[in-house]
Amino acid sequence: MGIFTRPSLATRWPDLAKEFDLERNAPLTADDVSARSMKRVWWTSPTCGHSWQDSPRGRTGQTPRDCQVCGGGGSGFVPREPGAEASLNPGLRGGPIVP
Repeated sequence: MGIFTRPSLATRWPDLAKEFDLERNAPLTADDVSARSMKRVWWTSPTCGHSWQDSPRGRTGQTPRDCQVCGGGGSGFVPREPGAEASLNPGLRGGPIVP
């Protein structure tokens, strides 16, 4: 029987992991935190430098939360599975674009 492990934040969302505040979260790193964890950790916006607390799940859910000061993390992070754009827009798969 194997042990089930969840992917780390660094593995699953490498762009978002760049916003993980290493100084305030020490000794934790983005490799130590589950990508879907509810544990609140510190994030730093690369745009404005503001730090705030939120969970990885809060940053990657259906309505991801970003920096309240500048409105985003600045990395352009959008929590989508690879290929999600094609499944949402048939035109990207060569099919007709439906309005």
